[in-house]
Amino acid sequence: SSQANTWAQRAQNAVASYVVGGIAAELGGGKFANGGMSAAFSRMFNDLHVIMYEGGKGNPFGHLGSAVNSDNTRGLYLKDGSSMWGGGGEIRPDVGSKASDKVIIKTTPEQDRIYQNYLDNLDVSHDLPYHIVNNSCVDVVRTGLGVIGISVQDVWRPGKMMNELRQYAQ
Repeated sequence: SSQANTWAQRAQNAVASYVVGGIAAELGGGKFANGGMSAAFSRMFNDLHVIMYEGGKGNPFGHLGSAVNSDNTRGLYLKDGSSMWGGGGEIRPDVGSKASDKVIIKTTPEQDRIYQNYLDNLDVSHDLPYHIVNNSCVDVVRTGLGVIGISVQDVWRPGKMMNELRQYAQ
């Protein structure tokens, strides 16, 4: 019957379209046309990148930035004119600094979403306090890890934090 063939063809076309769409989604960044992430892509690329950068002027300790599924990290910086011992801070992209160390931590899609929301919410907070020991780039990473259920020792030097993170490295 021609109607059955038509429905069979429609079903076959729908499945083929879904599979091809999924493959295209994998190659095109893991998103379907409706914005949903494909399952294969989400399992392939769930990780948190924490990168240590060489310190800038007056910072012999270095700097930490983090990002979900990317090396395009952001971190907490001292605002111009503020004291590292208690002043204003701001979240900025880590550009122009030389990376000196990197740890990649395997995460779940849910952890990625939560960590990304955490960073995005910090990014829009313009009044972030900064203190080299109590609220620095290291604390941003440590607090974010805590939000996704990963507990690390409370250290203040970037190098010590990287050593703490190695236990979670992929």
